[in-house]
Amino acid sequence: MNRFPKLVFLSILIVVMLLTACNASQEAAINPEESIPEKVKFGEDVQGIFDEKPGVFSGSQYDEQKLQAELDQLPDNISSTEAYRYLVHFLSEDYRPLVKKVEEFDTTYTIAGGQPTDSEQPNALQEKRKQVNIVVLVDASGSMAGHVDGQRKMEIAKHAVSRFAQALPEQVNVSLRVYGHLGSNQRKDKEVSCKSTEEIYPLSKYNQNKFEKSLNQLKPVGYTPIALAIQKAQKDLSKYNASQNENIVYIVSDGIETCGGDPVGAAKQLHESNIKAIVNIIGFDVDNAGQQALKQVAVAGGGEFETANSAEELRRYLDAQNTKMELKWRIWDTEARSKLQGTLIEKETAVRKLVGLAASEFDQKVKLENQRMVDALNYLEEKKKINFENRQTVDSYLIWRKKELEKYSDSKYHSLNKILRDNYQELEKRIKEMKNKGLEEYQ
Repeated sequence: MNRFPKLVFLSILIVVMLLTACNASQEAAINPEESIPEKVKFGEDVQGIFDEKPGVFSGSQYDEQKLQAELDQLPDNISSTEAYRYLVHFLSEDYRPLVKKVEEFDTTYTIAGGQPTDSEQPNALQEKRKQVNIVVLVDASGSMAGHVDGQRKMEIAKHAVSRFAQALPEQVNVSLRVYGHLGSNQRKDKEVSCKSTEEIYPLSKYNQNKFEKSLNQLKPVGYTPIALAIQKAQKDLSKYNASQNENIVYIVSDGIETCGGDPVGAAKQLHESNIKAIVNIIGFDVDNAGQQALKQVAVAGGGEFETANSAEELRRYLDAQNTKMELKWRIWDTEARSKLQGTLIEKETAVRKLVGLAASEFDQKVKLENQRMVDALNYLEEKKKINFENRQTVDSYLIWRKKELEKYSDSKYHSLNKILRDNYQELEKRIKEMKNKGLEEYQ
């Protein structure tokens, strides 16, 4: 008699435990009554879609079995709106990172050349032109009193330097420094002469009257302190660092260092300093040994050595230096256009990868979301959770959703490419204007 009540009690206890476990399982799943009406929001336009919360099983969180287990708990005969809400809740993709990439896509260009002009376009093209500074060092040693083609070498050098300075663009700074112009080439005056160098035309814009007056006072008298002249030229240029200036030194000499200095070391120090000046040497009527010595100086200074054995050759060399500046502008123009074209191709490729085409990152996400939603809808219909008529309505929702997202992608693809092309053409036009302006200055 006592055993029956115990059996009944145990049976009731087991039933209660089973019911409790079942309820706990249902609580872990989505509760339809709590999630359908207000809590699951869906967009009514493309921006609304972007503002939706990422689905529980979106992206890499997708698990078909877990999704179907959740769908199994939904009541039968749900409405089309309820079904769509559930699809959004479970499977809406997170478009926000991609949209951020699209909206912040950089459609500007940067051109860096380090040629006659550095140009950058952060939001609009800004022109940055380096200041060109030219220092001319003229040898006034006694040997410059010699004659070539019936003319004194010093007079030939003066005429060539004068012609060179006159042809410089008006924005270029030029200075004139003489060395070996004091004392004489007598041994008794060597110490005085070897310490002599003077900037007779301070670094500034070319003024013909002042420059010619400075040049005319040159007289060939002393020794040849080339190293000292280079060191003083470095001091002259000390405040013109290479980040904002292009510094060039021209040395006109008819002989080698005769004061015991180290012109190779001086040229190397000048070239490797923050000034980064280029040292070019014109050896005027120099013998073979002198040519080799002066060439080493030019190489150490990152420049070139040229010989001139006549007035015509000296004039032709200095004239050619201005022609080189024209060539630099033409080379810069070619390189700038090439880099601009390359940047356009890179950016258009990046746009294609991001939006617009079937293989783009954005469109792949749209197709993945749509396919997962269609599969889930098929499952709901198979499990009798939604009838045929309501299923067709949800199909129309999904078609609308996919088209809205594709319209956004296509629109952004075309608008970004138009901006890229417009910016490209504007910058290409600006490059041409800058090149033409630069060429005019050297013609």
